[in-house]
Amino acid sequence: MRFFILTTCLAAAACVGDTPVLTNGIDASSNDASPKDGAANDVVSPGDASSDACTQTCLGDAGPICTNLDTDPLNCGGCAVKCPNSRCTGGKCDRIIFVTAQNQYPGNFGGINVLDNECHKSATAAKLPGTFKAWASTSTASADSRISHSTLPYVLVDGTKVADNYAGLLAPPLQHAIDRTEMNTVLTVNDADVWTGTFVSGLTATTNCGDWQDGP
Repeated sequence: MRFFILTTCLAAAACVGDTPVLTNGIDASSNDASPKDGAANDVVSPGDASSDACTQTCLGDAGPICTNLDTDPLNCGGCAVKCPNSRCTGGKCDRIIFVTAQNQYPGNFGGINVLDNECHKSATAAKLPGTFKAWASTSTASADSRISHSTLPYVLVDGTKVADNYAGLLAPPLQHAIDRTEMNTVLTVNDADVWTGTFVSGLTATTNCGDWQDGP
């Protein structure tokens, strides 16, 4: 019986930080004697130009903090959205890339949408920010066409840079091997193979288990 590691997973660039959910946002009607004095308990409305250079009040370890969602790596694009390498640009973290810790899946997985769902479930369980898709191709849709092309760096879950941008991801050698799982476990060449049905160029390869629906 033949098995394979689920394809390398990529954050879908268009989805990361674009519409943040402010899970720990503080009600702007909260009491604060000096709501714009730069103190940690400042309560302001996002985008208020007269505020103390903060766009949102979030819950920190010690209570409410006034922060800038465009640049705060602990609250990037939304409260409690943490970037793996402490880099937040325009409210977006660098794109995260990993290989799933689960390493045995049959070839008849049920189609590309199921692969995407497995990637996203793995990322959610590891509390990684953003929406994730599988780096995988079918006969009608290449990985290149399914993944948004980010100008931000691609990094492992520990923040190690793999490529400067999407173009660099398709231009080997990579700056670092994609050798960590969503749980930050380091993989070795002996762990297993990664099947993607995809060429280095991002285009569809000739073998993809019948669009991920054939196999034992």
